[in-house]
Amino acid sequence: MGWLELGFRQALVRSGLSDLHFHDLRHTFASQWMMAGGDLYVLKSILGHKSIAMTQRYAHLSPAYKKAMVERMEQIWAKPASRPAVPENRRRLLKQHPRVAKTALAVNV
Repeated sequence: MGWLELGFRQALVRSGLSDLHFHDLRHTFASQWMMAGGDLYVLKSILGHKSIAMTQRYAHLSPAYKKAMVERMEQIWAKPASRPAVPENRRRLLKQHPRVAKTALAVNV
């Protein structure tokens, strides 16, 4: 038994965990990597997978993370669209040419 496996087993005994395997740490790492904003293709390379499908099986997203991402998207979508401000020199130009101003403001050019 190598030092890594021995250390892992000792940690299991100290923590009182019985149903945890060393391989489970790969899944935990993959999930934490993705939830921290890591790239799926980089993770594929780190884990040594041949297919992205295998990497996707490893990277599990927690329910709390999924909920946070949905809430984030709702906040983004809820913001009202704002019209860009008209620069001062353009405003002056539009005042001098009322017909152009009416058309320009209507199409927001």
